[in-house]
Amino acid sequence: MGGDSKLPGLALLDTKVADMSSIARRPGFFSVADIEKLQKAVEILKTCGPDGEGKPLNFSGPCVNLYLQQSGFFRETLPDLHRRICDLVTEVDAAHWGMLEDAGEEVGHGVNARTIEFHEYGAHAKESCYVHSDAGSFITVDIMLSDTFEFKG
Repeated sequence: MGGDSKLPGLALLDTKVADMSSIARRPGFFSVADIEKLQKAVEILKTCGPDGEGKPLNFSGPCVNLYLQQSGFFRETLPDLHRRICDLVTEVDAAHWGMLEDAGEEVGHGVNARTIEFHEYGAHAKESCYVHSDAGSFITVDIMLSDTFEFKG
C-alpha cells in the first residue's frame, strides 16, 4: 500500500518511526486448509505463471520469491484469503494505529496491496537472504506458514 496514494490522510512513515511501531500477532490466522490452498496456488504460479500460459514470473534464487499480486493472481485465485487479509489490515489498523481512519476507501478496494510476496527458504537461505525493510509499504503483513519449531533464525 504505497505512499503515492491520492487518498487523504495516507502517508508513509519514516522507516525509523515505522520500526518502532507495535506488532500485532494473530497466531493461527491461516488454517491448515488455507495453507494447502495457498501452496496449490503457488505451484500453479511456479509452473504456469499468473496467466496460466506456462510463463512463470519472478521465480528466483535460493530463496524462492514469487510475486502473487501480478495480473490479479492472488485476488482472483484466492479471493477468500485476500478478503480475510484485507479485513485483518482494517481490524489491526483500527485497534492500533488509525492510519486508515480518514482514507475514505476500503482495504482491497481503493487501498490495495502494493505487493503480495511468497518467500520459500531452503536449508541455507539465511546466508543468501538479506535483511531488509519494506520501504514503500504503508502497512506490512507477514503470514508465516511454517510452525516456528520448524526452523531456526
